[in-house]
Amino acid sequence: MKKILLVEDDKELNEIVCSYFKDNGFEVVGCFNGLEGLKLFEQTEFNLILSDIMMPQMDGFTFVEKVRAKNSQIPIVFMTARDDKFSKQLGYKIGVDDYIVK
Repeated sequence: MKKILLVEDDKELNEIVCSYFKDNGFEVVGCFNGLEGLKLFEQTEFNLILSDIMMPQMDGFTFVEKVRAKNSQIPIVFMTARDDKFSKQLGYKIGVDDYIVK
């Protein structure tokens, strides 16, 4: 079974996305900030990471940089409200595989 790490600070959206993936046969672990996401990433093997950018304690950019320092292969997708060119370029520069605007 594929295991997904969802890092999203909006509790309602976190629950909806987790529920959707679980209903479609995936195992999902949801958390609410980059710091918590990094701890989970270090403790568990995941097949995919979905992350917001704007979060408390550790933003998505920092989170991705820290994940990429440990694992250059895991697919990472930003799922964010940030639709500006700078954020997209920075996201790809630091190693996200795709960028979805909410």
